Amino acid sequence: MHEAKQLFLEKGVKGTTVDEIIENSATGKGQFYYYFKNKENLISEVIDHYGCEVLAAHLQSLAQVKNIVHFMEWIQKAFDLAILKKERVGGCLLGVVMNETTSEQKDKLRKQLINLLQEWRSLINERFDFFKEQGYLIQETPNLELADFLITIFEGAALFGKVYQNTHHLQVGLHHYCLYLASYISPKYRVNITV
Repeated sequence: MHEAKQLFLEKGVKGTTVDEIIENSATGKGQFYYYFKNKENLISEVIDHYGCEVLAAHLQSLAQVKNIVHFMEWIQKAFDLAILKKERVGGCLLGVVMNETTSEQKDKLRKQLINLLQEWRSLINERFDFFKEQGYLIQETPNLELADFLITIFEGAALFGKVYQNTHHLQVGLHHYCLYLASYISPKYRVNITV
């Protein structure tokens, strides 16, 4: 699954063959077909594995974020690091899969991807709820919209990053996201915010 993920990010889903995955993972065809019915089944398993990996990392790191300043720092670290792959920018696997699978495959994978995005959204939303309770954010803060906006910025910037092979668009997008988020910070905490 690791090799498949790397190949999907480098060559795309369509551009990656089962034979390349087998060769890169130093396994045999028998092993591949013992675990996976076909390439589509592998794609589904890779999405599950990758999604759980991302969600677990975000859950653990978000639990350490105790105030809005640290959250803005977390945004830069968590999302900037997620897009980098050694010296090459690989993009986001979820975006790659959705952009490059056929309509029939998309229908099967759509629910799976929606569930992952909903979980990701919920993790961010929970942190916003915490910040409201602590008084860092005003009560009118649109949590879910801000969570969706952050994920959308990341996914779009990941696509640009893959094309341009740099993180410029991601850094600009995250910076402007933080500026927008700052407009929902309670006035007494705004004085300590530098974006």
